[in-house]
Amino acid sequence: MGISDWLRMEDIIDVVISLAPHADICHHIPGRIRLKISPSALTLIDKADITRTIHAIPGVIHQRMSPHARSIVIEYDRKRIPFDLWELLGQIREKPELAAVAASLMRFLWHGENVGELRLPPPATPERTPQSALRS
Repeated sequence: MGISDWLRMEDIIDVVISLAPHADICHHIPGRIRLKISPSALTLIDKADITRTIHAIPGVIHQRMSPHARSIVIEYDRKRIPFDLWELLGQIREKPELAAVAASLMRFLWHGENVGELRLPPPATPERTPQSALRS
Protein backbone atom coordinates (compact mmCIF):
# COMPACT_ATOMS: atom_id res chain seq x y z
CA MET A 1 0.00 0.00 0.00
CA GLY A 2 1.50 3.33 -1.10
CA ILE A 3 1.39 6.56 0.87
CA SER A 4 -1.40 7.97 -1.32
CA ASP A 5 -3.51 4.85 -0.67
CA TRP A 6 -2.81 5.18 3.07
CA LEU A 7 -3.95 8.82 3.09
CA ARG A 8 -7.07 7.92 1.16
CA MET A 9 -7.83 5.09 3.57
CA GLU A 10 -7.41 7.43 6.53
CA ASP A 11 -9.62 10.08 4.86
CA ILE A 12 -12.38 7.52 4.28
CA ILE A 13 -12.15 6.23 7.85
CA ASP A 14 -12.26 9.81 9.17
CA VAL A 15 -15.44 10.54 7.19
CA VAL A 16 -17.12 7.34 8.41
CA ILE A 17 -16.13 8.00 12.04
CA SER A 18 -17.33 11.63 11.73
CA LEU A 19 -20.65 10.52 10.25
CA ALA A 20 -21.28 7.73 12.78
CA PRO A 21 -22.57 9.95 15.65
CA HIS A 22 -25.10 11.47 13.23
CA ALA A 23 -26.55 8.18 12.01
CA ASP A 24 -29.07 5.82 13.55
CA ILE A 25 -29.34 2.20 12.54
CA CYS A 26 -32.92 1.72 11.35
CA HIS A 27 -32.59 -1.84 10.14
CA HIS A 28 -29.68 -4.25 10.07
CA ILE A 29 -29.38 -7.82 8.91
CA PRO A 30 -26.06 -9.45 8.03
CA GLY A 31 -25.10 -8.05 4.62
CA ARG A 32 -27.45 -5.05 4.62
CA ILE A 33 -27.86 -1.99 6.83
CA ARG A 34 -30.13 1.04 6.58
CA LEU A 35 -29.07 4.23 8.33
CA LYS A 36 -31.10 7.34 9.06
CA ILE A 37 -28.94 10.46 8.92
CA SER A 38 -29.70 13.35 11.25
CA PRO A 39 -29.95 16.90 9.90
CA SER A 40 -26.74 17.70 11.78
CA ALA A 41 -24.82 15.57 9.25
CA LEU A 42 -26.05 17.38 6.15
CA THR A 43 -23.04 19.71 6.10
CA LEU A 44 -20.67 16.74 6.31
CA ILE A 45 -22.56 14.97 3.53
CA ASP A 46 -22.32 18.08 1.35
CA LYS A 47 -18.54 18.40 1.95
CA ALA A 48 -17.70 14.73 1.42
CA ASP A 49 -18.83 12.74 -1.57
CA ILE A 50 -20.52 10.37 0.84
CA THR A 51 -21.71 7.85 -1.75
CA ARG A 52 -18.22 7.53 -3.24
CA THR A 53 -16.69 7.39 0.25
CA ILE A 54 -18.95 4.56 1.42
CA HIS A 55 -18.49 2.64 -1.81
CA ALA A 56 -14.68 2.88 -1.36
CA ILE A 57 -14.85 0.86 1.88
CA PRO A 58 -13.51 -2.63 1.09
CA GLY A 59 -16.38 -5.08 1.33
CA VAL A 60 -19.14 -2.63 0.42
CA ILE A 61 -21.00 -4.10 -2.55
CA HIS A 62 -23.62 -1.45 -3.18
CA GLN A 63 -24.97 1.63 -1.50
CA ARG A 64 -27.94 3.84 -2.17
CA MET A 65 -28.61 7.21 -0.63
CA SER A 66 -31.91 9.03 -0.46
CA PRO A 67 -31.12 12.67 0.40
CA HIS A 68 -34.80 13.57 0.82
CA ALA A 69 -35.37 10.74 3.27
CA ARG A 70 -31.89 11.24 4.78
CA SER A 71 -31.24 7.52 4.61
CA ILE A 72 -28.45 5.33 3.31
CA VAL A 73 -28.77 1.64 2.49
CA ILE A 74 -25.49 -0.25 2.35
CA GLU A 75 -25.14 -3.80 1.08
CA TYR A 76 -21.88 -5.38 2.17
CA ASP A 77 -19.97 -8.65 2.06
CA ARG A 78 -20.71 -10.05 5.48
CA LYS A 79 -17.65 -12.30 5.28
CA ARG A 80 -15.46 -9.23 4.85
CA ILE A 81 -17.17 -6.69 7.10
CA PRO A 82 -18.53 -8.12 10.34
CA PHE A 83 -22.04 -7.28 11.47
CA ASP A 84 -20.67 -6.05 14.79
CA LEU A 85 -18.41 -3.44 13.17
CA TRP A 86 -21.51 -1.58 11.98
CA GLU A 87 -23.05 -1.97 15.43
CA LEU A 88 -19.86 -0.57 16.98
CA LEU A 89 -20.06 2.47 14.68
CA GLY A 90 -23.65 2.89 15.81
CA GLN A 91 -22.53 3.22 19.45
CA ILE A 92 -20.07 6.07 18.90
CA ARG A 93 -22.60 8.79 19.73
CA GLU A 94 -23.10 7.41 23.24
CA LYS A 95 -19.51 6.21 23.68
CA PRO A 96 -17.10 8.44 21.74
CA GLU A 97 -14.14 6.41 22.99
CA LEU A 98 -15.24 3.60 20.63
CA ALA A 99 -14.26 5.73 17.62
CA ALA A 100 -10.60 4.73 17.96
CA VAL A 101 -11.51 1.04 18.20
CA ALA A 102 -13.77 1.26 15.14
CA ALA A 103 -11.08 3.11 13.15
CA SER A 104 -8.50 0.45 14.03
CA LEU A 105 -10.82 -2.35 12.95
CA MET A 106 -11.65 -0.55 9.70
CA ARG A 107 -7.94 -0.36 8.81
CA PHE A 108 -7.84 -4.17 8.65
CA LEU A 109 -10.33 -4.04 5.77
CA TRP A 110 -7.76 -2.28 3.56
CA HIS A 111 -5.08 -4.83 4.35
CA GLY A 112 -7.22 -7.62 2.95
CA GLU A 113 -7.59 -9.12 6.37
CA ASN A 114 -10.93 -10.49 7.34
CA VAL A 115 -11.94 -8.82 10.57
CA GLY A 116 -13.80 -12.07 11.04
CA GLU A 117 -16.49 -12.85 13.49
CA LEU A 118 -15.99 -9.78 15.60
CA ARG A 119 -18.02 -10.07 18.75
CA LEU A 120 -18.36 -7.07 20.99
CA PRO A 121 -18.69 -7.59 24.72
CA PRO A 122 -22.19 -7.02 26.03
CA PRO A 123 -22.87 -3.46 27.15
CA ALA A 124 -21.90 -2.78 30.72
CA THR A 125 -24.83 -2.71 33.09
CA PRO A 126 -24.87 -0.10 35.81
CA GLU A 127 -24.19 -1.49 39.23
CA ARG A 128 -27.32 -1.75 41.25
CA THR A 129 -27.57 -1.02 44.92
CA PRO A 130 -29.37 -3.81 46.77
CA GLN A 131 -32.76 -2.74 48.06
CA SER A 132 -31.76 -3.73 51.60
CA ALA A 133 -28.93 -1.15 51.54
CA LEU A 134 -31.43 1.56 50.60
CA ARG A 135 -33.55 0.86 53.68
CA SER A 136 -30.73 1.35 56.20
